[in-house]
Amino acid sequence: MSKKDDATSLPNHPLSRGKIIAKTITRLGTQYAGHRVKRVLGQSNIQQDRKKMATTTFEGLSQLKGIALKFAQLLSMEKELLPVEFQEELAQAHYQAPTLNRAIVRKAIQNEFGATPEQIFMQFDTQAFAAASLGQVHQATLHSGEKVAVKIQYPGIERSVQTDLRIIETMILPWMKNTIVSHLFHEMKNMMQEELDYQHELAQTQSFAKLIPFQVVKIPKVYPDYCGHTIITTSLLQGHHLDAFLARSPSQATINRIAQRLYNTVMYCCFHLRKFHADPNPGNYMFWDNGDIGILDFGCIKRFDTQQADTLIQMWNAVHTGDFAQIKQAYADFGYANSHLQSKEDFHRYFDAHYEQLIAPFDQWMSEPLQDETFDLKKHPHFCNRGSQLFRNAMANPKFKIFNASLMYFDRTWIGLFRIFEKMGAEIKVRNPAYFQNQQILKEIEDEM
Repeated sequence: MSKKDDATSLPNHPLSRGKIIAKTITRLGTQYAGHRVKRVLGQSNIQQDRKKMATTTFEGLSQLKGIALKFAQLLSMEKELLPVEFQEELAQAHYQAPTLNRAIVRKAIQNEFGATPEQIFMQFDTQAFAAASLGQVHQATLHSGEKVAVKIQYPGIERSVQTDLRIIETMILPWMKNTIVSHLFHEMKNMMQEELDYQHELAQTQSFAKLIPFQVVKIPKVYPDYCGHTIITTSLLQGHHLDAFLARSPSQATINRIAQRLYNTVMYCCFHLRKFHADPNPGNYMFWDNGDIGILDFGCIKRFDTQQADTLIQMWNAVHTGDFAQIKQAYADFGYANSHLQSKEDFHRYFDAHYEQLIAPFDQWMSEPLQDETFDLKKHPHFCNRGSQLFRNAMANPKFKIFNASLMYFDRTWIGLFRIFEKMGAEIKVRNPAYFQNQQILKEIEDEM
């Protein structure tokens, strides 16, 4: 085995992971101490110092892979909670992670199926073409001739969960900006367990492929005979990720069509199917020159029950019309509370006192795209940054004390989509969510798609 191969093996053993953790924390401690000294001497450049510490953090998380890197990916999307230097470094987790060496890949397949890659597949590329936080993806060809993507979970990742969570608390949480983060962290931990379950992902991929009726939306086909506890095999989608697609200089009409299809599909899932793909990082979407779209990685799925969907629509309508009583009722029905707001009476007092200052600006920002028939992101190039700043302002206020797990994933999905639309410079119809509950609209959406 070459030194290069050995360097890319997964650090499963507690001692190996411990060395990485110790080295990273030591480097962070040294950098932070240097930052403090320079501050005393009046020589501190806080952006430069944060950049160094953010780079050190990402390098450590990348070597650990697993849950640590997945949290880096998720936290990079919570742009309001982290300094910008950490956002930029952790955002690399969407596309970058050191790959496993070939021997470990072969062993993982043999452990799962009791046979070598050459016996199972007509062709198997031991070099991963995509590396994610919880696993990596290899291209292969079945004996029937179909091209497939084989996702292999990093060996031992389930055993490292608790260790990695402690790493995150040590490396990243001190930089977070609000105590609400503890609730966010708890929700992320719960979701991690679900994303490690490849049988769950298999079932959800099949479910969405069956339930989404739009021909222009491509969902990978699952091959159950080639799936296991730590491996999932699907058809190979060969579109383009966002940056590569935009580099092909698509027409404005194609961009608008793709953005509309993506928006319609996600909202249809949320309010018609009442379950949705809740991991809107750009790496989970693919695009084609003819306007087709693809959705990947169904490990992170959230559900709305009927009451939640109806309440969210009520909330959106109330914000749109400025009906404060209905807004408050909708928030109350959603159960907005945390350890500081134990009773309904506490909630109502808090809401009456702080809604206009802390929450209303963000609500009004989210409703802006519904004001006109279409919303042109080229005319609103800083739309997402404005929303982020509004949320930062609220989070920085010690009086901001509300959090709701049910809406967290919807909000981040909606905002994640608009970040993509903003980068595209797309113009779309942003319909009221109630539209997608109507049983009669399916034909209209299909015609538009």
